[in-house]
Amino acid sequence: MDLRANRKLILIFLSFVCGTSAHGEIITLKKVHGREIGCLQGGLRGAYSFCGADTFYSNVLVGKILSVTALPNDESRLIIAPEEVFRGDHPQQLEVITNQGLCIGDFRVGDRWLFFLFHADGGKGLMPILEYAHGSAPINEAQDELALLRRQASNSATGIIRGTLSKKSEPFAVPGQVVTLRSAHGAERQTITDSNGQFEFDLLPPSSYVLGRFGDRSKSVEIKVEPQGCYSTGLQLSPSGKVIWAW
Repeated sequence: MDLRANRKLILIFLSFVCGTSAHGEIITLKKVHGREIGCLQGGLRGAYSFCGADTFYSNVLVGKILSVTALPNDESRLIIAPEEVFRGDHPQQLEVITNQGLCIGDFRVGDRWLFFLFHADGGKGLMPILEYAHGSAPINEAQDELALLRRQASNSATGIIRGTLSKKSEPFAVPGQVVTLRSAHGAERQTITDSNGQFEFDLLPPSSYVLGRFGDRSKSVEIKVEPQGCYSTGLQLSPSGKVIWAW
């Protein structure tokens, strides 16, 4: 692949499925230690994704790096001492292996990170994987995500829906707009997007919810909230102010 310096982003559309499910991958070019590398992550997605300590992960935790061992292909094996666990077991030490380690960042003994780990193919006997673009970061860069995880842990009976409202064909968020959430029982809650176009509904009892702007023939997205679930979505406005897409 020709990774030319003036190309910041390459979209690889592997497939597209109409409706709420779509698949693709994005390669972002990054300069790491003087080298230009391609970092691969999931691209297109469905109407919403999961956030926080999702069941996709085998382990979500704050931990201190005890050792770093270099592996072939620029990967690393880390020994971690868990400190605060949001999902998974709480062993004294945890051994993990990176996937696209250079894309994730520099690992140093003594650093504290927020880790999102998973087992390949659900194999419990395999070493947990630390993969690029899943939210793992040094603790000083993960304060917002850490606050969300702590809220999730303290509200075991309810869930959270959050997202961003933006304009069609523009990378700009839309502040000051009313977003409505309607439960399967007909109860409604409203919130206003903040200066970054972000919105959130928390302390939601388990139920199915429809999220959008109602009464103007806008599209909406349906989300089934489970206890301690966290769901992230995006709403997009047309020039006329209707919600035309949810991602």
